[in-house]
Amino acid sequence: MSDIKSVLSLLCQHLNASINVTMKPEYFRLAKFNSTAENVREVFWKALNILSYHAVKEKIIAADFEQFDIVWATKLYFAYLQYPAVEFYALSAESKNNRPLLLAFAWLLGTENILSIIVQLKLSNSVLGKEFSYANNSEKEEIEYNVPESIPAQINHVLYLSGKVNYNIKQISELVSERTKLVNKAHAASKNYSGLPHLSVSELALVKRISTVNKNLPSDEDKKYIKELSATASLLDIHMKWLKKEHIFFEWMVTVVEEHNKSMSTSLQDIDWNEATKFVSLLDYMTQERLKVLSSKERCKDSPNYEPNCIERMLRLQGDDAEMEKWLTEISAELDKETEDLTKKKEMLSKKLKDILKSIPSCVQVPYS
Repeated sequence: MSDIKSVLSLLCQHLNASINVTMKPEYFRLAKFNSTAENVREVFWKALNILSYHAVKEKIIAADFEQFDIVWATKLYFAYLQYPAVEFYALSAESKNNRPLLLAFAWLLGTENILSIIVQLKLSNSVLGKEFSYANNSEKEEIEYNVPESIPAQINHVLYLSGKVNYNIKQISELVSERTKLVNKAHAASKNYSGLPHLSVSELALVKRISTVNKNLPSDEDKKYIKELSATASLLDIHMKWLKKEHIFFEWMVTVVEEHNKSMSTSLQDIDWNEATKFVSLLDYMTQERLKVLSSKERCKDSPNYEPNCIERMLRLQGDDAEMEKWLTEISAELDKETEDLTKKKEMLSKKLKDILKSIPSCVQVPYS
């Protein structure tokens, strides 16, 4: 446990390099003893928001809560991840309890392996990622095929498509082989260069540009490349060190849980049940909306023109007078329209009743025989 200071410092470096959150080791100690420091609360909420967003995205859950503030969005992300602590969802932006934030942070690191996920994502988007092929997950335009009606024509069409697939597979295999040969040539040519085992293709191109084109003076683009490469290497180094020492952090978290259990009765009394009720109401509405989306294609929640019209909207508009005024105007217009429609319906109903009354005297009563 004596290494916890260095491990927390390493974790802070990791958070700064991976998600650009300036965390300090002192914040963890303050959160352990439930300090009310405002800066601790803000930094933890920011870190939890980014980490939980990537955790939800990794599970390919279609959840976008940009319309909410950072606290509400973070709690919704954690709800989607099924975090079970009620105290966390009862926190507000002004809550003075910071220990639940630390517990949620540790839970996210332990259950979702989120730091490794973010590192992989940053590597794939970095200059190092250019050295490797990666799957393109972008949406592809759907192509409509005219399927022939007759069975023989359908068979011929299937054979044609199979031939195209086989040809593409062959071309891909040949391209991969050619790429491997070229990379091996680059590695062989740079073997033992400046004492290094070999250089990558991009590194070799960088050395060539500096030595031949720029006359030993790197351009602004090359300087940017070197800076990005250095940052990526630093992140990799920090992450590898963290993987070796993360168990020390979780051992320390056991003491945090013990400290939390000591004040469990007091913590339950301090829970803001009003805030928890608001969140449950919002979560219930979000769930109902999701069910409606799944059952109806006409009203898609992901549509850019769709905006939820519910009482929970007030939670998102707190502190925004302009949006609140806009919402009140919309409600007033809707109320006027409903009132006008109701008046018209009353007039129509009154007219029909009068017509019925006028027709009654003209009715002929036929006696039964």
